[in-house]
Amino acid sequence: MVLHVGFDAKKAVRNLTGIGNYSRRCINALANDVQIFLFTASKGKKAATTQLTERTTFIHPPHILRFGLIRELWRNLLICFSIKRSGIDIYHGLSNELPIGIQYTGCKSVVTIHDLIFIRHPHTYSLLQRYILKWKTLHACKVADRVIAISQQTKRDLMKLYHVPEEKISVVYQSVDIPLFSQPMSDSQILAIKEQYNLPQRYILCVGTIERRKNQLTVLKAMSLLPHDIHLVLVGKESKHGKITYQQEIEHYASANNLSSRLHILNHVSNQELPMLYQGASVFTFISTYEGFGIPIVEALLSRVPVIAATGSCLEEAGGPHSLYVPSYSWTQLAEAVKKIMESPLLHKQMADNGWKYAQQFSDRQLSINLQKIYNELYHTN
Repeated sequence: MVLHVGFDAKKAVRNLTGIGNYSRRCINALANDVQIFLFTASKGKKAATTQLTERTTFIHPPHILRFGLIRELWRNLLICFSIKRSGIDIYHGLSNELPIGIQYTGCKSVVTIHDLIFIRHPHTYSLLQRYILKWKTLHACKVADRVIAISQQTKRDLMKLYHVPEEKISVVYQSVDIPLFSQPMSDSQILAIKEQYNLPQRYILCVGTIERRKNQLTVLKAMSLLPHDIHLVLVGKESKHGKITYQQEIEHYASANNLSSRLHILNHVSNQELPMLYQGASVFTFISTYEGFGIPIVEALLSRVPVIAATGSCLEEAGGPHSLYVPSYSWTQLAEAVKKIMESPLLHKQMADNGWKYAQQFSDRQLSINLQKIYNELYHTN
């Protein structure tokens, strides 16, 4: 029997990063194994919808319910009538939430919880955003038949902060575009991207939104302890929180400490350029103070770049046993780790090769297998 699975597709059809990518990867990974129904009040963005498999059935509300606050009313409550009529077996909320009344629709429900950053780092959200996120996440965890955490760290947070029973939580890692990042780039391609962005031969790479939680300033501080021919490349959009943004703080620090010529901030990099920037790097660093998982770490491993990440969160799960780990704010230990890798070609190769092997587990196929196991368990549970 082929299961009929419905998904909250809001992020899948509208968001081009983060949870939008996660949603599309889940949907596409399952397309050959289950019958997919996508519930969305919006037609979405073409750049997002063209990435979705055609093997889906879209379910929209009546036209009059597709606008403004009425659209949100449908997503959070009235959608249950559509779910019940569709006859699906499983409904999966892909972004920390489930509609009110889902437990009365006759189908089993699953919710993916990505992180509890709004609790761990409340300053990154407004008061209203925190209230909404806290309520929606707590409601979803209470009514869901199964909660999926994207890492052991998120599972621990759910148990500690929301008191979700351990037996109700399954950890399912996200998948990454293995073919995109594993495909070796030619020397000419890597040289071209370096020339395009005026990058040196040797650079440390960080990928992620430039915001305080990502802690890129600590990497910049480590640069003062490294040879002058080593530069730092930050790739990611600029967070606009605060009168002075975190990116501006980084730029001010670089200017005050004679590091501006060794700092390269790239706010607008395409997915097609990312593999070349990864493969051109000497070392990848990701020393965020808190994450739900850490996709850029896996992308770096697939690109055969040695990784240095932070301890104390979920990053050891993403980086595996062959990466190096340092405390988030210790730029001295970070600098020592960079030197250790750069001064040993053998260590560099061992980390690159073993990291690549470790990252193979984050495949679309494995994601599909893990999700189907959960769906089947729920379907056959009274």
